[in-house]
Amino acid sequence: MYKKYVNAIQLEGFVKLICIPVLIGLVTFLLPSLISPMIGLLKGNPTFEIGSVASIIGMLVTVILMPIVMTKVSKIKLSTLGITKEKAITQILIGSAVGILALSFVACVIFLLGGIKIESNSLMLTTGLIGGLFFFILQGTWEELIYRSYLMPHFSKKYGDKIAVIATSVIFTLGHALNPNMQILPVMNLFLAGVVFALVYYYSGNLLFVGALHGLWNFSQGYIFGAEVSGNSIPVSLFKSIAIPGKEVISGGDFGFEGGIVTTIVGLILIIVLTTLIKKRNTERGA
Repeated sequence: MYKKYVNAIQLEGFVKLICIPVLIGLVTFLLPSLISPMIGLLKGNPTFEIGSVASIIGMLVTVILMPIVMTKVSKIKLSTLGITKEKAITQILIGSAVGILALSFVACVIFLLGGIKIESNSLMLTTGLIGGLFFFILQGTWEELIYRSYLMPHFSKKYGDKIAVIATSVIFTLGHALNPNMQILPVMNLFLAGVVFALVYYYSGNLLFVGALHGLWNFSQGYIFGAEVSGNSIPVSLFKSIAIPGKEVISGGDFGFEGGIVTTIVGLILIIVLTTLIKKRNTERGA
């Protein structure tokens, strides 16, 4: 499916295949941070808060508007962005389940290795959890729209699939450069996460699947286990994960689980598994 997306792009040249898509990606990246404060200002709170009504509206507008802009600029169909009505709910549900299970596995391993202690959280609010769920489903889809759904096929058209995966993973990592508590291991893990999501999209060809997977990974990390999400604190959660002093390499410390060595190992394993699956399928299809 992914190869069809690449072949559907009829543009040529560095400017049309790289420069303009990167510019559109940048606009898509910045748009929620412009819309959400304006919505918040109308409600008397112009700051960006994860899971707030303003943040959800900002993401929703971006996820609806920018695919239309992308199709017009690159002269492609929505289906070329991996957006399809066929089994859409099923793809979202499966992606969500995979995201929750993957993050829960990482959390359990960190706990068993003594990197964190997990406590119930008195600040758990049902409305906050629902808001966070909507936000992160949209947030995951927003990020995957930029890096995998839109940019990656354009890079593949110009430089081939391997360079596309690496380049968009680097851009994905740079998109988190200003996150709180950033250090070397979180940077490496973000790059590995970019590669994992790229391979998932390459294999599935479905934006809704990988977007839900990404979003529910983040949601589970913050709203279920109460850890920081890429360095960002979450106001309410079902449980609270407390990093054990001296074991930050395991727990990820103030960056959250994504800053620890467990995530590094899981990321590398997933890359090996996904690469093997892709090679096997390509061999079977004679690609």
